[in-house]
Amino acid sequence: MNTTPDTATETTGQAGTTETATPAKTRNRRIVESFACLAAVAGVSCVVGAGVAGATPPAQQAGQATTTMTITNHTNQLEWLLSSNTTGNWVVPPQVVLMPGASETIVVSQPRTDWQRTIVNYRVGLIGPQATYAAANTLWAVGTEMTGVTGGPGWISNQVVTRHPNATVRYDLW
Repeated sequence: MNTTPDTATETTGQAGTTETATPAKTRNRRIVESFACLAAVAGVSCVVGAGVAGATPPAQQAGQATTTMTITNHTNQLEWLLSSNTTGNWVVPPQVVLMPGASETIVVSQPRTDWQRTIVNYRVGLIGPQATYAAANTLWAVGTEMTGVTGGPGWISNQVVTRHPNATVRYDLW
């Protein structure tokens, strides 16, 4: 037997105001709250999924260049972001801190261009060397010439996976 009353009084949060909640109002409110919760979870999943998707460039318009950089930190040190710049627009910007053993995917997009440059600089450890990750996405080639480690031990291997207009480059810091 159901002992729940047909109506209940609830405080709405405003000074002393109350409203009577019927079973239908309560059920409708719970349905709306459930959908809001699902939408929030789906939004978080999409954001996490975008970071996990790796080398998948975003949907683009005709004539739009996209550069995707996947950086993996194989050291036992944190990488601290020093600077980042691009001639395009950040779709997924670099992380402030890249943990040891972690990877990140950076995405830059720029409409109507045949040349795009992206440079990301990290400090390896608190006082360690500087790691520079660079990509030039051009109509003629994808270059990584400015990539390297300065001021200490370590090296970066890189591999150009895809070319213009959707350039993808993988970097491994050792």
